[in-house]
Amino acid sequence: MEPPEHEEERTATPRWVLGLWLLLAGLAIAWLPMRSFNWDALAYLGCVEELRGAGAEELHASAYAALDAHAEPRVAESLRAKNEYRLACSSDPAVFADQLPFYRGRVLYLGAVAALVSLGMGPVAALFLVSWLGGVGLLVVIGLWVRRLARGAHTVGARRAVFAGVALLLVALGVAVDVPASGTPDALAAGLLVGGCYLLLEAGRPRTGLLLLGLALATRADAVVLVLPLVAWLGLRPKAAGGQIPRGALAVAAVGFLVVVLGCTVGRGAYGLWTVVHHTFVAYQAHPGETTPDLDLGRLWSLLMRANYWLRWEAVVFVLAGVWALVAGMRRGALLARGPGLAFVALVGAGGHFLMFPALWPRLMLAYWVLVAFAVARGHGEQAPSTEEQGAPSPKS
Repeated sequence: MEPPEHEEERTATPRWVLGLWLLLAGLAIAWLPMRSFNWDALAYLGCVEELRGAGAEELHASAYAALDAHAEPRVAESLRAKNEYRLACSSDPAVFADQLPFYRGRVLYLGAVAALVSLGMGPVAALFLVSWLGGVGLLVVIGLWVRRLARGAHTVGARRAVFAGVALLLVALGVAVDVPASGTPDALAAGLLVGGCYLLLEAGRPRTGLLLLGLALATRADAVVLVLPLVAWLGLRPKAAGGQIPRGALAVAAVGFLVVVLGCTVGRGAYGLWTVVHHTFVAYQAHPGETTPDLDLGRLWSLLMRANYWLRWEAVVFVLAGVWALVAGMRRGALLARGPGLAFVALVGAGGHFLMFPALWPRLMLAYWVLVAFAVARGHGEQAPSTEEQGAPSPKS
């Protein structure tokens, strides 16, 4: 007999889900012509040229030529000379080159852009296309996940939970609506993280799910604060997403993830975490590797306590939603079930990310917020896996 999850797939898709698909498709189309040219996009253009073998002067000239050709004049002027730091970067190739270690660890994103450029696409078009594709991938996963949950919602309470989760999803997409148009790896990383979780927890495809998580780390190594807790939680579950994932396989995956992280940071010559935090939140520096002071725990604590970076209404909403899903699951003794477990993992990931990089910007939090929304949608009425369920063979094993 097939597990209940596969029985869900044979039920009809609710009509409102079709409406959601239309909404997601409209959002993807709306993103396509949008381009938010910011300093990060300029730096990624420099990294792409660096990846293709350009020297400091060549990559500097190429990046700023692309800025002048594709950005609005007022935006180009702001990125060139808004302050002394930007003026130094625009006038001195060595200073601009010294900023690239902040960005060169996004290996998958930069590699995809460089590959498109080698095929004849312009660097700016390639940069924004890869970002857009990441956003589209996230929308596709959202649609698939909502459809699966809606088909399996056979009680009034379960349907209400799905509606609540969809409402949170729309809030997350609304707050972070410009992320896929920013020319950064954030949308791609979010799509890969949420896609990996969907395949692991819902679709019963652990190998592909783990692969997507590894690709997410190659896109943004800081996603390790979500990926490793997720792997640890999966190792505690007696049954995970349609089939038991051997703990040995999860351990091997965790080691592989750490290798990816080290390869994309240390191996790529990226700056250390304190240099990133100091440069972003304390003072922009022309030569960060040479001028960043030693780690100051007092200064770091003061950065963590700044209300203007953590007291955001959207962060409060999603933290409270995640805590609600987690507490509701704990009351049912179902912490290892998918809903409350996913809430726990998402909250741990978001908290770990904030401790590493003390800001709750939507572009950094998008994946965590989407996962909290699915935890809320998934968690209603879910019970801890039974003994019989724990021993059930997987049709994909």
